[in-house]
Amino acid sequence: MKDDQFSLDESLDEGLWKSILSEDQIERNDPEEAITLENIENKKSPDFQNDWDFVNDLLAKDKLVECKVSDFNRGGLLVKHENFAGFVPISHLINTSIIETENLNGEMLTAYLGQELMLKVIECTPERERIVLSERAAQTNTGERNRLFRKLDINGEYEGKITNITNFGLFVDLGGIEGLVHISELSWERVEDPKKLHKIGNLVKVKILDIGKKNSRVSLSIKKLIPNPWESVSQKYPEGKPFNATVIEIVKFGVFVRLEDGLEGLIHISEMRLMDGHQLSDILEVGEEILVELISVDVKRQRMSLRLVD
Repeated sequence: MKDDQFSLDESLDEGLWKSILSEDQIERNDPEEAITLENIENKKSPDFQNDWDFVNDLLAKDKLVECKVSDFNRGGLLVKHENFAGFVPISHLINTSIIETENLNGEMLTAYLGQELMLKVIECTPERERIVLSERAAQTNTGERNRLFRKLDINGEYEGKITNITNFGLFVDLGGIEGLVHISELSWERVEDPKKLHKIGNLVKVKILDIGKKNSRVSLSIKKLIPNPWESVSQKYPEGKPFNATVIEIVKFGVFVRLEDGLEGLIHISEMRLMDGHQLSDILEVGEEILVELISVDVKRQRMSLRLVD
């Protein structure tokens, strides 16, 4: 792959992953330990310094390195080598996945303490004192990861195996490189729980949105392989013409309805005749089929305002 294929806005990539990691930190309720490596710095001896030339060489040449597990946190394992200290996220351990019960998760990670693991460096960011390693990547032949990176194309379509599922999306192994399908890229519909749509170990087709050459991160999409229903909404649902919809959620300010897969809209409470003293739940219920009319649609923001037809 040509270098200019990496010339996307780096800040966009960083912003996306920063928001993703922030969500993961909130989910784990441990913002410092879950993802950041600051606690590794705290555990180092005062005179210990990472050998960044050594680590960058490991990354550039896709070399294997043996590290000892010294500690763990909710996000993964802390490992040490005579030349550096780093972090192995749970999703990059070959025999584990995030477990719902924290006690079981702790027991699983405790079993790694003192073990020597064969790893590969997948991210090296000196300015952030960040070294991330992967046991999964170490299963590939030397140089294979770099060769795969060169073959990957932005907007290319690939098939991979789901290695982990979190509240913010799916991690997908593309054959030695792991990419992320953020929850917003799973479907044109709203997705509240990715675990209801996918299972670890399943194969899934994805489209590459972005490739971060510097940090080896690959952003993926599943929904971009499916026609966007919002692009034809005005033609299929012209204003003033009633059509069927299904109530999917009732809130204080109105009702959310689904027209078809991937198309959802809001009937504001002001667009419904509600008798004094009555609530929306008194006249409508989730799953009910109703007649609605289109008031306005914002295709870019994927917003639709509807009116309840009496």
